[in-house]
Amino acid sequence: MLVFGLIATMAVIYFVVLFWGLGRTLQKFEHPFAKLEKPQAAVPWDSEIWTTATEAQKARVILWVDVYRSKDGQLRALPSRLRPDAQDVLPKEIGDEGRNLKELLTEFTDRPIILNVLSSVDRIDTQVNDELAELKLPRVLVQSEYDNVMLSIKRLQPMWIYGTSASDRVRWNMFVSLGLAPAVNFTGDIYVTPLHVRNLPAMNAGILAEVNRRGLMLLMGPLSTVDEVRQAQAFHPNIFFVTSSEAFTALPGF
Repeated sequence: MLVFGLIATMAVIYFVVLFWGLGRTLQKFEHPFAKLEKPQAAVPWDSEIWTTATEAQKARVILWVDVYRSKDGQLRALPSRLRPDAQDVLPKEIGDEGRNLKELLTEFTDRPIILNVLSSVDRIDTQVNDELAELKLPRVLVQSEYDNVMLSIKRLQPMWIYGTSASDRVRWNMFVSLGLAPAVNFTGDIYVTPLHVRNLPAMNAGILAEVNRRGLMLLMGPLSTVDEVRQAQAFHPNIFFVTSSEAFTALPGF
């Protein structure tokens, strides 16, 4: 009898959480990224893909910029040859590689930009805000593996849009596996995910169904091979983040 009562209680709790999630009002943030033609390609800012793309292709290309704080305290755009693997992070401070971030972005004020913040250091939020605010970039997506980085920047720049941290993806996978996807809390605007995390699939049909139910955009990558592009295509992402010319030419419509 005790076991039956425990099971019944757990079932009640399960359905209360599920229906609470389904009953929430989903407020979709209408932003310029949502108006971009699907699919879009995100490419590293200094890649050969960008420099050799045609004008027609560039109209559907978003520049991906890995951002870090250098030893002398500058925000810099990391060269793509040094970008870490999908789930790796940089040391807190590294040398003066790449270009000054603000100087770089002044050349692309009319383009959609993805800022992937790699450094989780003190006051990185105010530094990003202060250096970019005067540029008035119309289409900015802030991405980071760190929850605290995105949340603190969002408090300063609520009109930018935000991606998905490593802990977000863990929560999504856990709730989907429990059949409670509608109840997972998510403060981002775009679901950003690699194909795999530590050799395990990072995307599945359950996550895709919840992304679609919420009306979120989907960004998948980095993708460096034709096979990876084909695997990503099965999920119909809005944005493919590609890091090689081979992967770029395999994109649908490119």
